Amino acid sequence: MLSLTLVTTLLFAGMFHQPAPGTGRDVDVTAPDRVKLRATYYDPGKSGPGVVFFHQCSRERRLWDGLATELVRAGAHVLVLSPRGTEDSQGAVWDYDGSLDHALDYWRKNWSRDAESAYLWLTSQSGVDSRNMVAMGAGCGSFLALLTAQRHYPSVHGAVFFSDFDDDATRDFLGQSPQLAIFSAVSEQDPMSFAAAKEIHAISSNPANRLVTLPEHAHGIGLLEKLPRLQRDVIVWLETRFLQATDSRVAEILQNHERDRGDHLRGDAADLASRLPEEYVSVADGKLKRETRESTLKQFQSYFANRKHRAWDDLEPPAVRVSPSGDTAWAIFRVRSQYTDTKPDGSKQDGEFVCAWTSTYEKRGGRWLMTSVTSTFEPRDKAP
Repeated sequence: MLSLTLVTTLLFAGMFHQPAPGTGRDVDVTAPDRVKLRATYYDPGKSGPGVVFFHQCSRERRLWDGLATELVRAGAHVLVLSPRGTEDSQGAVWDYDGSLDHALDYWRKNWSRDAESAYLWLTSQSGVDSRNMVAMGAGCGSFLALLTAQRHYPSVHGAVFFSDFDDDATRDFLGQSPQLAIFSAVSEQDPMSFAAAKEIHAISSNPANRLVTLPEHAHGIGLLEKLPRLQRDVIVWLETRFLQATDSRVAEILQNHERDRGDHLRGDAADLASRLPEEYVSVADGKLKRETRESTLKQFQSYFANRKHRAWDDLEPPAVRVSPSGDTAWAIFRVRSQYTDTKPDGSKQDGEFVCAWTSTYEKRGGRWLMTSVTSTFEPRDKAP
């Protein structure tokens, strides 16, 4: 016969048991018309940013468990919602008639309030930083994520789309919201989403934007299935956005890093050198050099004359620390570059490298300027 102590222990364990941090649990989100929407909530067990995710209407929430779990490890609270009439959510089932205009109109009229209910549910949870929010979506859910960003910008400072959709109103919003950072992944064989992604990235000018295209046909979750590294790329990008939203001083350094990326892709030596002081220190290959802005500009001009970068992307979220006084800082970056060199005979040769470096900064004249850089390159046989 069980002792009273053991019975009491078992009862209390059952009554108050909570899922382990990061484990998804299904919840109900009630829409304004009392329709119950089903969602999965992932709680990191500590304070952090929020990610509201609208998954595509033709697939299941559980397929995004891996991505959501990685976001939780990055410290985010994540809510993955099934739109009404899909999967186990209540409400009328939407029947696509082949018209994109009809679909966009239906999603806006019938699902936008559901999206708002999900956003409010998530931001009401304990520990969610309602000023550090990201909206994500796949397929039809991408449009709901864009509507959510439109309604709650700038608290929603980032958006991720797996197969984009937009309309006239959201395009107007993007043109007026330069601080919204956007990561899009889309198949070139997905005509409607590919056209929307190109429109979105032609309008939005945030240096942190990313547009990843696949030549194979894929839609929504299919993009992750075709390109497994895409999930890690999204996580690194989002962790950087979360970090950027925490401190304006850190944000400025990260914004400069994004400008550095753009300058490498465009081959803009002048802009790249503009963020250097008159003199700084460079350390590489066991050697220390005293560099000048002018000499570095000439080096970059020569470098970009023969090398065109196709990619310049973070492999890890940058680490940035600012001194208590706010006038000095350091940062560590790790980047993979893919490029094409033009040889003296005019032939082309593709290559890539992984570089990590530490930079120190001083605040001068209200601007962060890099005062030293120490860099190292990963051996070619180790590059991912």
